[in-house]
Amino acid sequence: MTAVLQHLPFEGYDSKPWKNGRGITHDIALIPPNAGHDNFDLRFALSPIIEDGVFSSFPGIERVITLIEGAGLALEFADRQERLEPGASLQFDSALTPFGRPQGGPVKVINVMARRGLWQIARCTVITDGQDYRCAADGMFFVFCIDEGWRIETGAEAVTPARYDSVLVRGSTPVKLQHQGGGQAIVAEISAQPG
Repeated sequence: MTAVLQHLPFEGYDSKPWKNGRGITHDIALIPPNAGHDNFDLRFALSPIIEDGVFSSFPGIERVITLIEGAGLALEFADRQERLEPGASLQFDSALTPFGRPQGGPVKVINVMARRGLWQIARCTVITDGQDYRCAADGMFFVFCIDEGWRIETGAEAVTPARYDSVLVRGSTPVKLQHQGGGQAIVAEISAQPG
């Protein structure tokens, strides 16, 4: 597959109600492009959580959430409790519906969601300095810029996203992330699962 670098500005995110109607989410990208919240294969979203409430259920979907703004997020599952600190990520079965409690006021999280059997979230982490990666021919990289000042390059293209912009890279290519000053970004590596 020919490598493609797609810059997704914050202003172009699609704001929609949560599936359970308890809040608003900002869809960054849905794959395939014409998919909705019930039939996507991949979804990337920025979600403010302003009050206590139950997460929406997405059966068949693996989810990683990363706290990008706010003091903390407590998650109460049926069998355990988790707490996300700023910059921390948590992966879980999105059929589950944990009860979320923002700590010390509203928070914001990034959701990376993948349909099991088609895609796998190989890694999702916050980085604070430049990194070099390799995107596989049948995979993709998702980058969310928590801070401005990033430069993202592939073999043939380069972009300098603003704060809260995102970038999707698809196809076989090197991916180089550079930052001067130690800003934060989320990097998620998505790999195709053989059918």
